[in-house]
Amino acid sequence: MKKFIWLGLAGRIIFWNTLASADNKYSNAYAKNKFDFYILSTQWIPGWCAVGTGKSGADLDETHACQQQVSQPLMYHGLWPENSNGTYPADCSAVPELNTAKLSFNNPFSSYLSNADSFINHEWSKHGTCSSYYYAGLESVNEREYYQQVNNYFTKSIALYKNINLATFNFKSSAESIQQQIHRLNPQIPVKSIMVMCDKDQNTQFLTGLWFCVSKSDNKFINCPNALLKSSCNGTLLTR
Repeated sequence: MKKFIWLGLAGRIIFWNTLASADNKYSNAYAKNKFDFYILSTQWIPGWCAVGTGKSGADLDETHACQQQVSQPLMYHGLWPENSNGTYPADCSAVPELNTAKLSFNNPFSSYLSNADSFINHEWSKHGTCSSYYYAGLESVNEREYYQQVNNYFTKSIALYKNINLATFNFKSSAESIQQQIHRLNPQIPVKSIMVMCDKDQNTQFLTGLWFCVSKSDNKFINCPNALLKSSCNGTLLTR
């Protein structure tokens, strides 16, 4: 009996030492994970496609997305750790490629992108590993709990995105008008929580995305820092 207890205790010591080693291994990267809030990033497909390849969301496969007859023009892009001064952490830990069979959510990119699985990996490795959902080094210690973290990160942020009621924007609009319309339909989203993103095709300005500031403590929409609220849109913009 004593031998059994000793082996159990030894096993626990080895387990916790492994966790400590993982902490030490990633301590520098984990220190860089400090951030102030999240940005829930979305792409506005009609304007994004009108702008053309490589100008907005360069990591995305816009050729495939623009050929689809999508019913939802606002596409989930990701949940990004962000700082009030405009800097942000990225690629905080080197993690193995995700096993999509272990993901418990429907891939939000499947309706838009031909590389949907690889884009999930991109979002997790670039942004998810810097989030408060990720415990650095856990993938080497406990795979089940690691995938719980991955699934929580995507499930909760996708739920935020899906709960946004969209207005039917006028063909010609402005950043201020779009902010007000979204707020009227979604009182839980402050006007100052919404960043309206634009890009140009020649001299024509298009709506290409909406970014929302989200608290890292309770996943509620919050006011964005004033330094970040300046829109990339000036004057009239086209929504499609």
